[in-house]
Amino acid sequence: MEQESIIGANITQAEVTETVREEILKKKTVLDKVVLIFKLLASLSFLILFIT
Repeated sequence: MEQESIIGANITQAEVTETVREEILKKKTVLDKVVLIFKLLASLSFLILFIT
């Protein structure tokens, strides 16, 4: 009986770790998109300054 609860706890721990990893990846991709948008805006404003 004790062995089963230990295995159950390990499975739960693995699920939690996986969920956390997925959340971190989601946040990372959102952050990458924001950084990309900032880079695009910076390059656009540089071009506008260069043209005018």
